[in-house]
Amino acid sequence: MSASVIGVSASNYQYGIESDETGINVASFSCRYYPEFDDKLPNKDGQTIIRARPDKFSREISVSGEINGATGLMALVLTTAATIANDTGTFGTSGGDIWLDEATESQERNGFRSADFSLSSDPEMSHS
Repeated sequence: MSASVIGVSASNYQYGIESDETGINVASFSCRYYPEFDDKLPNKDGQTIIRARPDKFSREISVSGEINGATGLMALVLTTAATIANDTGTFGTSGGDIWLDEATESQERNGFRSADFSLSSDPEMSHS
């Protein structure tokens, strides 16, 4: 189901999660962008005078939701790059494979079976 966002300049806003993921009903999605390293060069007084940083972001991706199949995210393994349907390139990061770091499956008496995934990517790392 999609929702309409109404109001002044409503077309500039996104409501909800942009894309479905295969294997789970997505409840939340986040992608953290950060420099892989941030090395500071201090002067003789210990004050930073130069910083070395990469020109591309690394990413930490979190996806969670209710399990609705055995394909897609539910079929990820540690040795194969992952494909994510939602935005992982908002801040110009387009290189580097996405890798599964860990997954947690949860079940409870009064709820649906669910899964939480943690994935990561560094811009120059690829399996090929």
